[in-house]
Amino acid sequence: MAQHNLYDLDLSNAGISDAIPDWFWSLSSQLIYLDLSNNQISGSIPSSLCKFVELEYLILSNNHLSGELPDCWDKLSRLLFFDFSKNNFSRGIPSSICSQDSLRELHLSKNGLTGELPSNLQNCTNLISLDLRKK
Repeated sequence: MAQHNLYDLDLSNAGISDAIPDWFWSLSSQLIYLDLSNNQISGSIPSSLCKFVELEYLILSNNHLSGELPDCWDKLSRLLFFDFSKNNFSRGIPSSICSQDSLRELHLSKNGLTGELPSNLQNCTNLISLDLRKK
């Protein structure tokens, strides 16, 4: 059973030390704010994350998340703040990351990301903070 009226979910600093369960991605598609930062969450992020089409703030920093970033960000037309810093993500930055011009802050520092910056970063005309530091 999904939560249909959940708009704000903050589980930061909650001591979570496991992978995000599959049922989590069935939460309300009305979610606007999601903060799971400063835990010990492991595993990868499925592309079903991008079903949260109303999402404006997405904070998963300072965990043990790994794998590739999903390439479905073009579905999140309202996303303003994106922080996946201090994890173990690998490969490159997906080309869909700046499909929308709403993004204001993009934080991907302290990961294992490689490759070139996607050319569509130039589409992020409202971007005021981009943090891609390695260390």
